[in-house]
Amino acid sequence: MKKTIIIISSIITFCSAKGQTCTCEETLRDAILKVETNYAGFNDKTVGKRSRLYQVQKSKVLRKAKETRTDCLELLYEYIAFFKDAHLVLTENNTTLVIDETSLTYPGGLDIKELAGVWYSELNKSYIRFTKKQNRYLGFVTESEDPDVRKGTLLYEFYYYSNKNFRGVVYNKYRQKIIYSAILTDNLLNITLLEKLTKTKPENSTYKKFLFKAINDSICYIKFPSFSSYYKKDCDTLVDNNRRQIEQSKLMIVDLRDNSGGTIASFANFFDYLYTNPTKYISGYYYASMENVSRAKKRYEARKGSLDSIAKVKNEKFIKNLEESKGFFFLDDPEILVIKTKHVFPQKVVVIVNRNTASAAEMFIMMAKQNTKTIIAGERTNGACDYLEPQFYTLCNPNFFLGVPWIKRTRLEYRKDIDNVGLSPDHLFNGDESLWIGKAIDLYRKLNM
Repeated sequence: MKKTIIIISSIITFCSAKGQTCTCEETLRDAILKVETNYAGFNDKTVGKRSRLYQVQKSKVLRKAKETRTDCLELLYEYIAFFKDAHLVLTENNTTLVIDETSLTYPGGLDIKELAGVWYSELNKSYIRFTKKQNRYLGFVTESEDPDVRKGTLLYEFYYYSNKNFRGVVYNKYRQKIIYSAILTDNLLNITLLEKLTKTKPENSTYKKFLFKAINDSICYIKFPSFSSYYKKDCDTLVDNNRRQIEQSKLMIVDLRDNSGGTIASFANFFDYLYTNPTKYISGYYYASMENVSRAKKRYEARKGSLDSIAKVKNEKFIKNLEESKGFFFLDDPEILVIKTKHVFPQKVVVIVNRNTASAAEMFIMMAKQNTKTIIAGERTNGACDYLEPQFYTLCNPNFFLGVPWIKRTRLEYRKDIDNVGLSPDHLFNGDESLWIGKAIDLYRKLNM
């Protein structure tokens, strides 16, 4: 499990499936079947009073699906939103990004509400202006430093949800669209677990950048904006290029703010510096539905030829246990990290987190908390670590892809549920996040007086 976690924040590209396209209602019924029969969190989230709420929600969206004016992506999202699970993933592929120069005319006035003015997307290296069409707020590119993002491209399509909260579609240059929620606060549009739009382009911004700096001779700072498998090399290089300074520092500040996850493998090269004693990897119960077992067997057969004899034995044992557990959960043998050589320096590690710290970044925290030199500071994390490793399905409409988690986290490493609750820091930081590095240094000095 530790090498195969897939996280929502990673950009996943698919080949379009071939076949007969079905209606929105048929697509929705297909998605419901996939979730009800394969989702590791389904029973937990539809138990007791929530069982009736679920049936009401399901009936509601199926009724709406009969209406041709309803956008199918939004209906599918309305269904999966009931579960409040960041790893229950939905994308629509092969969409055409709208290029409409006439829509760039800024209407002004109060109609645009808080989204007035020019916004900057660091993710797309683009300036964005919103216009209003009926009840939608459409964000078009007015200028971009990214050659793949042209002027006039529609990137955002939001509607007002409640009290400065928006919900809607975010398009990307991989011809996908995904529904996100967004919160507007103090000229910042925070698109949850994706990016933050600002009213002006930040000067010397370090947002979403891999960064290391020596604050002084005894304190160093390292920032991991993502643990996506696409950035594993960046994570490894950042550590390898700065080992000498890390190993001379009494304090290391690890910045995981806005890190929405990826894979444990991305921080494996770094964890030595936090290690003080044997550490349990995040383990889980695999839901052995008929389809989950079948898919696991096919994956193994596809890569069996590239495995050594030890890996083959381990995988065959895993498949056997899955088959014997059909219809139930199977707990794979938990792994324990043991490192013979312990680093004296850094003596203390302060990990800074915020509400957008999620998934594999939360796994990092749960592993870090098992070691005595680590302190977690900041605000409560996102809470996206109880149901893991989505298995991706092409729905009967081949433009829609649905990721359904098949692993339920054990409580061996962290005994509390964190689903939509998050991990509490050891020390709470409030206020302006730009001051948190200084707060981390002050915390260290206070604890070591």
